[in-house]
Amino acid sequence: MEQKTSILASFFANRRGAYLVLAALLILNIAGLRWIGGLTIETMRIMGVDPVGYYVYLPSLIFDRDLDFADEYEYFRGIGYVAPDQELTPTGRMPNPYPIGVALLWLPFFLFGHVAATVTSYAADGLSTPYGVAIYISNVVYGFAGIVLIYRLTERVFERGVALLSVTLIWFASGVLYYLFPLSPMSHMPSMFIVTLLIIFWLAKREEMNVWSYVALGALGGLAALVRWQNVLFLVLPAADVFIKARRLGVKRETVLHALAMVGMFFVVFFPQMIVWKVLYGSFVTVPQGAGFVSWFRPALFDVLLSSRHGLFSWTPVILPAVIGLFMFPKEKRGLGYLLVAAFALQLYINSVAGWVGWSFGMRRFINCSGLFSLGLAAFLTKIQRRLRLRYLAFIGVLLVIWNVLFVLQYYSGEIPYDDYLTFDDFVVEKLVLLLFLMRVLK
Repeated sequence: MEQKTSILASFFANRRGAYLVLAALLILNIAGLRWIGGLTIETMRIMGVDPVGYYVYLPSLIFDRDLDFADEYEYFRGIGYVAPDQELTPTGRMPNPYPIGVALLWLPFFLFGHVAATVTSYAADGLSTPYGVAIYISNVVYGFAGIVLIYRLTERVFERGVALLSVTLIWFASGVLYYLFPLSPMSHMPSMFIVTLLIIFWLAKREEMNVWSYVALGALGGLAALVRWQNVLFLVLPAADVFIKARRLGVKRETVLHALAMVGMFFVVFFPQMIVWKVLYGSFVTVPQGAGFVSWFRPALFDVLLSSRHGLFSWTPVILPAVIGLFMFPKEKRGLGYLLVAAFALQLYINSVAGWVGWSFGMRRFINCSGLFSLGLAAFLTKIQRRLRLRYLAFIGVLLVIWNVLFVLQYYSGEIPYDDYLTFDDFVVEKLVLLLFLMRVLK
């Protein structure tokens, strides 16, 4: 028995073994969705306000060679919740407050969808079924790649077995589970992917940074901001390193060069968004949702964290120990932990002053922090496992996963409101009823 346990522990501590586990979990995730009927060709489509806003750049630029979205909005009338007769922008165009970066990351898959439409009976117009299916698949590809990167990020700092457990819980006990296979493809999986890539690159190069490292970080930061503008705040991590180095060694030519390289490359990569703003709104820099979208001095911290309407901790309680864990890094890594706390604090602030999320499974704007949460949860597990037996930790982890899976099923089926406050019945009673029903079905 001891030998078998040792072999099993060795397997989970091996990087290749961890990848096999993650792949098996993806297959399990897909099989579960297929079983409940939540993953069909009919469900792989572009619908909803945000997905339409992200998507219309592709058919408009590739087929029409312009940024006039009137015909695309007309097509999505009724299935996209977009009004083709909405008020025009100052330049006389249809508005689109959503960034262009998601469309750029979707582009290879869009082209694959175009090839599929061309060789089948579907219309090769950028709007038919193959395009929606291809974009949905891209969401899964970027999401799973992001999960693998989160594991690689976490195992750079913590023991591999703990890293695997941590990323598994962040996947199955948080909003990642829903947004990997949402009702319609959103920006959150590409965002999680590119932000995690930025953080893992920064962490890998941190001890031997040169000017080209800062150029690469600026490029990754620019792309991350193109996908979701709030992602620019993750550049606080390399920026803090520059500041700390300047404070310790004094401001030198090399330090200034590094800062300029990062900032300069950021704007080079982000410039396509500025061109879009200029064409649509008449200015290279703007807040397309309007000046009132951000209330800089009125952060709604309680609502963001604890409200029954998408609260980060109330919907996904696994995030609470993950955030606590950011303060529990071992002594030799405590500086890294504090930098990650600063990065999370900036995301918390910007999400608490920006307009409300609308339709959402939990506080979806924090999906980009999944890498931070995995690191924090790994730190928490590393600390707590010395005081709590493994079977108790496993039991708590299973409860958190069950809670989240039941929440996702409620959301998929429309049993809870997509954008409203939840009752005690929504939170607890209906989950128990659903759990009893599933237990009967699985007997």
